[in-house]
Amino acid sequence: MKHTLQFTIYIIFFFCWNTGFTQNLVTNPSFENISSCPTAQSQLANALDWSKPPGSGTTPDLFHACHPGGAPVCTNVDLPGGWAGTALANTGDAAAGVLTKYGGCGNCREYIQTELSTPLVSGVNYSIEYYVLCPSTCRYETNGLDCYIGNQITQPGNQPITAFTPQINSPLVTKAMGWTLISGTYTAVGGERYITLGNYKNDAGTTFNTVTPTSGCALTSNGSTYLFDDVSVSEVSLLNTNLLYFTVESSNEKQTLIEWSVTNDEDYDYLIVQRSKDGINFRSISDHIDVGVNEYLDIVPQPGINYYRLRLKKNNSNIEMTSIKSLNFNYTIPYTYNFYPNPFDDFLQLELFNQGKPEQVKLTILDITGKLVYETKIYMDEGRQIIQLSVPHQLSKGAYYAKIDAHENVQYRKLIKR
Repeated sequence: MKHTLQFTIYIIFFFCWNTGFTQNLVTNPSFENISSCPTAQSQLANALDWSKPPGSGTTPDLFHACHPGGAPVCTNVDLPGGWAGTALANTGDAAAGVLTKYGGCGNCREYIQTELSTPLVSGVNYSIEYYVLCPSTCRYETNGLDCYIGNQITQPGNQPITAFTPQINSPLVTKAMGWTLISGTYTAVGGERYITLGNYKNDAGTTFNTVTPTSGCALTSNGSTYLFDDVSVSEVSLLNTNLLYFTVESSNEKQTLIEWSVTNDEDYDYLIVQRSKDGINFRSISDHIDVGVNEYLDIVPQPGINYYRLRLKKNNSNIEMTSIKSLNFNYTIPYTYNFYPNPFDDFLQLELFNQGKPEQVKLTILDITGKLVYETKIYMDEGRQIIQLSVPHQLSKGAYYAKIDAHENVQYRKLIKR
């Protein structure tokens, strides 16, 4: 559905400056505030306070639902319906498009940059968060959806920025993952004024999958233009006085039970469980959880050391983090799988990566009450497979869980029908 184009009055932002709310130092976090509606690709500058780095020879994009649609494929930056396919913004009507890899130009990169409303304070911890999406139209799924915090940096033409090392790094984000939160905590040196988002690796250093694109625009059909939305830099405090306990332990050989207790839990809106492989870059693995629930089961921890923390949002919008806990799992995963698109309408594909022996396995889909709604047998061959599923069209909108039991290893995935 189209929405009437609105221009935000900045007085709202200044009114909230000293009201006790945690301030997002990114003044236009979801690219909604624009000077005019984008009419074609390469118009990121229409999003107020955003630009490409000085010296850049490439042109990041602004996608917006205000675009009328129907334009030639590479100039159609509508959301949805443009050359980002059926993708919607994570919130609102807009998102930025950033090229992370392009088959038609070796090492070509795009970056987006914004100046923070105030410089960072030395020794203070900040939560850095943003959401990314690999549209169905992309040929490549990549990592390198990274963030550098510091002074304004320049890009050498259309090439990667290699003179600076990003402090927040992303894993490979696939189409099946949908909108994915990339987050980390950064301790300021002091005086940092800019954040710059993009792929700081060259082609040889970028991890990627080659997949089937669904667009005729070469910017995606021969590359990977990721969408970015909801960028946040905010001060974070360590939860200590209200935390009674926070523990992680193995509930069986391959699951993690996370438990906590917080005093005055009525002061909190919700918490999110986050997990990391390196203890620095964390991904959210839960939806919003009531703080008084007191436990969460991670049913698919990764082999090796898993780092966990809780991110809590208070009623006054302040953000608090717990300390980090870790748990080691000494096992290997013989296979993995994902679904895309996810969320899905009527079309759903299963992507399998099998490192074990071929075998026939059973795929089941359960609703949130545990009721079986779909079941099929599939042959899991070696290597990578793409399988189109005949999911019943009458499935109601909502959340479901898929399960595959193979090689004596059970894995679950969450699905959203919209």
